[in-house]
Amino acid sequence: MEGQKEWNALTENEKLEIIKLAALTNNQWKRIGETIGRNPETCKKFFYSYKKNKTIFPKQGRPKKVNDETEQNIVNSMRNNPTQTLRDVAEENNVSKPTAKAILNDNNIKYYKMTPVAPLDQSHKNNRLSMCDIILSYQYSQLPPIIFTDESTVCEDLNKGGIWREWGHHPPESFYIKDQHPLSLMIWGGIGPRGFRTPLFFFDKHVNSQSYMKCLLDNHVFEEIEKIFGRIYVWQQDNAPSHRSKYTQGFLSKIIPEYLPWPPKSPDLSPIEQVWAYIKKKLAGQHFQSKEELFNAIANVWDNIPNEKLHNYYSSFWARCYICKKTNGESLNGKWHDIKEIHNQYRTQLHYVVDENTGVTFIYEH
Repeated sequence: MEGQKEWNALTENEKLEIIKLAALTNNQWKRIGETIGRNPETCKKFFYSYKKNKTIFPKQGRPKKVNDETEQNIVNSMRNNPTQTLRDVAEENNVSKPTAKAILNDNNIKYYKMTPVAPLDQSHKNNRLSMCDIILSYQYSQLPPIIFTDESTVCEDLNKGGIWREWGHHPPESFYIKDQHPLSLMIWGGIGPRGFRTPLFFFDKHVNSQSYMKCLLDNHVFEEIEKIFGRIYVWQQDNAPSHRSKYTQGFLSKIIPEYLPWPPKSPDLSPIEQVWAYIKKKLAGQHFQSKEELFNAIANVWDNIPNEKLHNYYSSFWARCYICKKTNGESLNGKWHDIKEIHNQYRTQLHYVVDENTGVTFIYEH
């Protein structure tokens, strides 16, 4: 295939250099390509093939079932019409579905579910740009700590996955009893720099202004934030009714030092959304006997997210704002590669220093 032909032309020394530079630059393909004088996409394709096959040499397999022209037709067909079925593209090119799938996978084309996005009109885009202008007036290293907060509903994921079986043969493990009322919880949490996370809690009933503020105060959220950041931090929350009510705004104005005006319909700008996705993925397929058991499982994942991962999510915010500004306030969905490229230019690592007298560990960015 075309992509494989390109990286097969790399010399052995070039391949080893790509592997070394990928580790040093955190996969900055444009920079790597410029360093060794090769197309960045070629470097990227080689590296991911190396990660998958654990060898720098071309994969040796059985003779190809189809010629290069047919392979390219399959790839082009799916790129031009990505909503068609695998059966359609296989029949169009007179190959089997497994063959078509293997060709697409080799070209890094895989099946993903469509992602729903909120419609953005010009006023939404203008609000997004206004907030991004505030953030981009600072370099990342100059930003005050921002505490990103949010609620999320975590549902018991009853998708049991699949089993290996022969066609037409259905052992008992092929089926499971579907629960008509799976457990779910609305949880709340906040994240900040250097792996900081607030206490996590859940709401027993419908969230309103009073229950929202009560949970924040009962769980000592602000005290925990000030233990680490003092009174130098910025509070972020979305525009849910319980957040923007006069009651909540009046309460928060007496507590928080600074507030980040958040644009409506902008979950894509908030890094905490990645945290919720991480938690839900970790809990996928598990069954729980009670809401308390479900919450304990959620809290266990929350508490054990590595500081580095949480900080990586957090520090992507500046890059999100940069790409949002560059695209005139458009949704960031489909632009994650561009965000990563910008993020890599200023991404920081965490360093831990233990105070010999108190035993307290301090975390710094470098």
